[in-house]
Amino acid sequence: MFLAGDKLRAAFFMTKTTKAPLTHKQLVTRQYKKVLVTLKDHAGIYRNQWYDSVGRARDAFEEHRHINDARQQEYLLSVGDKWLDENKHYAPYTLPYMEGGTKWQRNLEYPEHMKADDRNIDFEAEMQMDHWDAMEGPQSNWRSDF
Repeated sequence: MFLAGDKLRAAFFMTKTTKAPLTHKQLVTRQYKKVLVTLKDHAGIYRNQWYDSVGRARDAFEEHRHINDARQQEYLLSVGDKWLDENKHYAPYTLPYMEGGTKWQRNLEYPEHMKADDRNIDFEAEMQMDHWDAMEGPQSNWRSDF
């Protein structure tokens, strides 16, 4: 009885770690998404150009939708991959918080040598206002006889 549980546990972990190959539908769907992203990179802020190119791409994918021959399917996928390689944008759009984006690692920790304040400056004493007078405005202990 204990041996059967071990075999079952081993079979469970084996199925969790091994990945099944992608189906043709998954490959085509991923390639279509990559085509859309590439077209969006080339269109930039001009959405009307992107919409036109999306329609042409969709028509090209729909034209070959009902092909069932595995060789033709692989050939079409290789043609699509070749097109993606040839039309790859030189500066693709990256989200601001992704690596390479405009806000990537914006709030980093200070290095240790910059954290230590060796100047012994009392910032609170320098910046603190002594009192506030409604008629005269803010009063501070800064020298005003320049």
